[in-house]
Amino acid sequence: MAEWRLKETNLKKYPHFDPLISAHDAEALALDPERVACHTFYPFLLYTKHSTRFAPRGVMGKAKDRPIRYAARRDAYIYARYRHLLAELYEAELARLRLDSCVLAYRRIPKPGKVGGKCNIDFAQDAFLKLRELGERGECCAVALDISSYFEHLDHDKLKSLWCRLLGVDRLPTDHFQVFKAITRYAVVEKEKVCERLGHFGVKDTTGSGKPIKGYLTPFNHMPKQLCRGNEFREKIAGSGSYKSLIKVNFKPYGIPQGAPISDLLANLYLLDFDQKVQAMVAAMGGAYYRYSDDILIITPGDAATGRNWLKDMQVLIH
Repeated sequence: MAEWRLKETNLKKYPHFDPLISAHDAEALALDPERVACHTFYPFLLYTKHSTRFAPRGVMGKAKDRPIRYAARRDAYIYARYRHLLAELYEAELARLRLDSCVLAYRRIPKPGKVGGKCNIDFAQDAFLKLRELGERGECCAVALDISSYFEHLDHDKLKSLWCRLLGVDRLPTDHFQVFKAITRYAVVEKEKVCERLGHFGVKDTTGSGKPIKGYLTPFNHMPKQLCRGNEFREKIAGSGSYKSLIKVNFKPYGIPQGAPISDLLANLYLLDFDQKVQAMVAAMGGAYYRYSDDILIITPGDAATGRNWLKDMQVLIH
C-alpha cells in the first residue's frame, strides 16, 4: 500500500480554530495511530452553499441549499490519511466485485488508451452510447434517481460494519474508531455565528427603514488563520460564564458531515452492497448501471412500464 504523504502546497490555510501546521508535523500526527486514538477533534464550521437549478429561459430555477461543513486543519489531515487507507481497500473491493466502472463519483477512472481520468463528459458519453446500442436492438428505458439528503441519513451501525469489513476485522482498531466517532457523532458550529461572536461579523449598514444589514466586518484575507485560542474557544464558542455554547452535536444514529475529507469515500462505501445487487440485476438484462454519489442511472432494454418497475425496485432496495 502506498504511504500517505502531505505536500506543503496541500496545507489548509483557511481560518479555523487551530493554528497553522507544517506538512512534517501534520504527517507526524496523522501517521501515528496512538496520537490519532487520543486526538480531540474540533467542531466543524458550517456554511450553506446556495445554488439554482437549471430552468427554461425566463423561468426562475428552483433554489437548492447544501450544508457544507469543513474541519479544522489537524482534523482534516487525519481524515485525509484515513481516507487514503480506506480508499485503497475500497478500490480493491470494487475491482473484485466488478463495480469499478459503475461507481463514478470521487474516484479516478482511467481513460482507455489515453492519459488522465474520465470526467463527467465521458460518463455522459458512455450513457448515450449504451442507449444507442440498446435502442438499435429495440425499445430501451433510462431511469434516473436521486437519493434525497444522502449524507445526512447514513446509518452509523451499517457504516461501522462496512468499515470493519474493509479492514477485515470484527472490531475497529482504536485509532479508526476515534475517526469513526468524530465523523458520526460530529460537532458543528455555524461560521457566521462564530465570526459574529469573535467580532468579524455584524451590522455593516442599515436599510432606508432602519433595518440592520449584517455582513463580514473583517475581509476573508485579513481574518486570523486561528480564529481564537484555547481559552477564548472554551469561553466564547464552547460556552462558559455569560456565553451560551454555539456547538451542536449530532446525537442521531445517522448522518455524516458533507465536506469532510473522508465523507465522500464513506458515502461510496455505504452503498457497496446496493451497488452489487443493482449491477447484477441490470447486467442480467444486458443493461448498464451508473452511480454518481447520490445520483443513480439505470439503462436497460424495455418500455416505460419496465422503467417504472425499476423505479419501484430501487425505492425498495435503497431503504
